[in-house]
Amino acid sequence: MREDIKRHLDESIPSHITLTEAQKNKIIHEVPKRMKKKKFKLPSIPLIVSLAIISLSLFLVIPYLDDDLQQLYEENLVDVTIPYDPYASLIRSIYVDDSKEMIYTDWNGIYAYSVETNTKEILVTPKEEARIHLFAVNENWLAWEDITTSTLNVLNRNNNEVIELTNTHVGDIHLQDDTLLIYYIGDSDNFMGYRAIELTSMKQRDLHEITGNGSRSLADVQDNLLVVPEEIEVEGQKLVKFYLYDIEQNVQVAEYQVPYEIAEFVTLTDNKIFAQLSNEDENSHLGYIDLEDGKLHEIKTPLFSEFAVYKDYVALSVLIKDSTTVKLYQIEANELRELPAFKNISERLVRPRFTDDGMLIVNGEGAQRTMYLQDLNINP
Repeated sequence: MREDIKRHLDESIPSHITLTEAQKNKIIHEVPKRMKKKKFKLPSIPLIVSLAIISLSLFLVIPYLDDDLQQLYEENLVDVTIPYDPYASLIRSIYVDDSKEMIYTDWNGIYAYSVETNTKEILVTPKEEARIHLFAVNENWLAWEDITTSTLNVLNRNNNEVIELTNTHVGDIHLQDDTLLIYYIGDSDNFMGYRAIELTSMKQRDLHEITGNGSRSLADVQDNLLVVPEEIEVEGQKLVKFYLYDIEQNVQVAEYQVPYEIAEFVTLTDNKIFAQLSNEDENSHLGYIDLEDGKLHEIKTPLFSEFAVYKDYVALSVLIKDSTTVKLYQIEANELRELPAFKNISERLVRPRFTDDGMLIVNGEGAQRTMYLQDLNINP
């Protein structure tokens, strides 16, 4: 019977959970105790096995796994408090996985805060007349626009050389390894759209020209793919179209339409295009286009105002009493299972965002304005 229970246990554990043999044996050992406490009548061997599985699922496995997961999340949670810098600067910070640093701007300069050494470094010397809004960064490059001079600046972080592109108006900035992708608003050539700049040679090439009615969301980049959302109108019906490009080959590889007027927080991950979809004056829906079948799939969610996604993990800003806070979920058959992350954090959490390597960053609204980094590449 023990082998039957062990086999059913292996079959019943969610796919994202990996238990050690010691953990499995501990659960199996607890089954008879739990069943005695519940005073089950056990008339036959097959029924014993069934009741053991029911008891295991309802009274042991779920709380056991949740407690185990919560402890694991707490062990892998890092809090980052950067003193003296304004909350408005930290809310837009970007975490760089390889160098373990938070990069942020106060509109006049750009700074790096080492999570390992708790030290601050000036990357771009602040100037009172500067106005830095958009920036992108990785371990090798930093790109930013100074809107007072319409200058796009690129810092080579390996040799500290800065390249300036003047008379360049941009509306979005991304870095893909050594390629800078910008939403180019146009100059004398009248081009408006996404342009790629090879930073090792500074050669430029156009990827996507904007032809629709704009978008509520910026583009997103991952694994040599660029997705650009645009709001369009077809026979009087407002729709959202996604254009997908191979960055290296400089070609469009696909386009998709969804029957919604608005797409926000568009994100590429795990071979899917995720978006917060809605029509005017309606609640938002969380959906994704699977690049394998090209179809729109919708996910059942609680009411939410903002989301971030990495593979099958979803962070939602959900309604709690009269406010919102961030909770973490995992997608299972297009439904969400809440995960026990952030359970011991009482302050409101906002602005969820993931790095490409699966680090979840949220900002706390407590007195210290602490940011929390939750690594999701953990294995129970």
